Amino acid sequence: GSFTGKLGTSFIWINPWEGNHDVAKPDESSLSPTIASTLFFDARPDEDLKFYGSVKTAWPFTSDNNLQIFELFTDFTWNDGAYFRFGKHTVKWGVGYFFSPADVLNLTPIDVTDPTAQREGPISLRALVPIPGTQNNLWGYLLLPGSLPKDTNSGSGTTSTGTFKPEDLGYAGKAEFLIGNFEVGFGGFYQQDRAPRLIATATGSLGRFDLFGEAVASWGNDRTYVTNISPISTTPISTETRDGVWYFQGTAGFLYTARDGYTTIAAQYYYNGEGYSYDERKSLVDQFYLLPQAQQDNLAPALVGALYGASQHYGALSVSRSELFIKDLSASVLVLANLADLSGFINPNIQYRVFKYMNLSISPSFVWYIDGLWGTGKHSEYVLLNKGPAVTISLNASLGSGRF
Repeated sequence: GSFTGKLGTSFIWINPWEGNHDVAKPDESSLSPTIASTLFFDARPDEDLKFYGSVKTAWPFTSDNNLQIFELFTDFTWNDGAYFRFGKHTVKWGVGYFFSPADVLNLTPIDVTDPTAQREGPISLRALVPIPGTQNNLWGYLLLPGSLPKDTNSGSGTTSTGTFKPEDLGYAGKAEFLIGNFEVGFGGFYQQDRAPRLIATATGSLGRFDLFGEAVASWGNDRTYVTNISPISTTPISTETRDGVWYFQGTAGFLYTARDGYTTIAAQYYYNGEGYSYDERKSLVDQFYLLPQAQQDNLAPALVGALYGASQHYGALSVSRSELFIKDLSASVLVLANLADLSGFINPNIQYRVFKYMNLSISPSFVWYIDGLWGTGKHSEYVLLNKGPAVTISLNASLGSGRF
């Protein structure tokens, strides 16, 4: 298993760039201890049979979230020609690093601030059939209803304890081919009451660069769109679904590792065809700011939830360096940008290894926006999300973390 122990504190200044702001008096502050553990077993009673399970727990240790079955599945083979997995497990479906529109199976999206973290997967029956004499593979998934992310917009899906019917099952399949130095995949996804999707992925290497890309086409989508915000309506926020047309999403990026292994660079661009157009999003935010302040405060969570991650152009860049100047010092910087409204955040991090079981880090975070060009200034996505062009300084100590 593993144990994670951290003690962190953060200080937030909502808008320190305007007016007389007292640096000694942050707008918000917090102390956040982290105590978490994962326990797992890996049992192989036979060469063609495996059982695996993992359980997670984290503080606060309350009755409703004290224990989580994160994975529980069995692997078994048939005649050394087909390989099956049944149970709850993480699915490796897409190839993106920061963004993965092709991954429509896992229950949680990628955390851009921690893109390599394992994500929660669905309950499924997976079949892998290698094509004899080649390095090509066929994958198939039968996904149990209630295990896929519930579409809260349309109401489709069921809870894990609810009843369901055979017609509620989800289906996914993919064929992978090795072409030169690249692995190319073509697949599809279908479930009743959800938008069917066709996907294509590619990953390969070019020198020290690992390249990857995804393309997704869907007939309709699962999003509910905000269409109007009115201060005089009994329902201030009007919404609609948009079906009956094709939507496209695409992403491409690279990972670079220096020859010495100390420097790593990752970059990715994401086009989200299901997002709001620039003019549509700008109109909604303008309508929001015409509301009385009391209504703004009341509707802000709903609007931010609808617009977060819902623009059409995003980019991310990460640069990290270990053994910076001295062996125990490392540094990194993460930049995330909404390229449609020219806003985002910059998150540098410096970490020092005091000794084997203690690391100290400082991580400031700056929300930025651009008024010029096509930027929307203070009405940008990340400014809205953080209630202004916020600055956050986080101090963290990792205490006794490790695997056992």
